[in-house]
Amino acid sequence: MPEENHTLLHTDLQLSDISIFRIYETITDEPPLAFIYLCSGIDEIEQGYIDRNLTRLPAVRREKCLRYMFLKDRAACLLSYLMLQDALANHYASINTIDFDINEHGKPYLSDNKDVFFSISHTKNIVAVAVADFEIGLDIEATRDAGTSLIEMVASPSEQETIKTASDKQTAFMRLWTMKESYAKAHGISVASILKKDIPNDGFLFLDSRSYHMAVYLGRR
Repeated sequence: MPEENHTLLHTDLQLSDISIFRIYETITDEPPLAFIYLCSGIDEIEQGYIDRNLTRLPAVRREKCLRYMFLKDRAACLLSYLMLQDALANHYASINTIDFDINEHGKPYLSDNKDVFFSISHTKNIVAVAVADFEIGLDIEATRDAGTSLIEMVASPSEQETIKTASDKQTAFMRLWTMKESYAKAHGISVASILKKDIPNDGFLFLDSRSYHMAVYLGRR
């Protein structure tokens, strides 16, 4: 669906004893709906919060979090699950447990809820989670310079030309990068399979800032 068909709303969200959350909801004109949650300030999370909340995670997820060496990576792992849990409770109250199936490209699905979909992404200081009634893909990336070699690695010839002629080349590249990641996630394929290849330009929702860029692919509605 075209970007202008979706509205991005913002309100405060409290989750456990953390007050730095924000909720962003993409509201379509009619169902199906998609809901996006963002958390900034991961570097404010202390070890005590992680220790108190690790028991809320399934054993497999808890072990995954503990394998991370750095505190911020453990925090991102923990928060992404808690945010998913909270989003599902808010919008799909019938889902009480979260178990995952993984496809051959690493895309996770809810084992016992085949009609509800989600996507998770994090970068540096931000975690993002999307839940929806349809296959959805979300990617968030910290802003970085778009060097020629990186552009050539990611973009098709026509996409490279679009970036080169854009008034804001950095934003144009970051949008393309997050578009490809979110498109691949929604389709359950490897992003490597669409590098240097054209993808559709419609069906995306964007959120751009100086520090990060996010794309959500809604095209599988």
